[in-house]
Amino acid sequence: EGKNSHITSRGVAIFARSPIGIQGIKKRKMKPNATEPDPSRLIQGLVDVPGWKPFVCSATYGKDSVGMNEENRQLLADLSVGAQGQEACFHLAAGDFNIDPEVMQASGFLTKSGMHMVATQQATCVTARSSSVRDYFMTCARGRPLLQEVKAISEYPSSPHKPVQVVFSERAANMK
Repeated sequence: EGKNSHITSRGVAIFARSPIGIQGIKKRKMKPNATEPDPSRLIQGLVDVPGWKPFVCSATYGKDSVGMNEENRQLLADLSVGAQGQEACFHLAAGDFNIDPEVMQASGFLTKSGMHMVATQQATCVTARSSSVRDYFMTCARGRPLLQEVKAISEYPSSPHKPVQVVFSERAANMK
């Protein structure tokens, strides 16, 4: 409502250290009248870690303060559809979903998409008035056993969101 109400903050990225490679995913066929996902809210790539089979990685930024509205439902549908048909061993989606884990669970998206939520119990979004979990990971059934731990990095000097880290299990190294 103020002087800068037209300014929005959003953006997603996937970074990898050398020698890890990232390439674009295969374009999927769009339904008639469908639009491409907003690249400032969803980006997907095929990640190639030496010694592993490639996997799909998605970075997502849900619309805030609206919960599971139509725009966020479409973003989740795009996330799920984008990973289909890729030659990958699993799908890992990271995001500031801006949706409480309980709401995500109750929405039916996880069941319908075959994804599993992997969230920390630590607050990932902390303000003077509240703290909540808004940032977490989702993965498919094949990816779930490969994730050992998810944690918010509370000592990182960011506000209001804290970075969230996923730690792969030793089992992930055997994905050859």
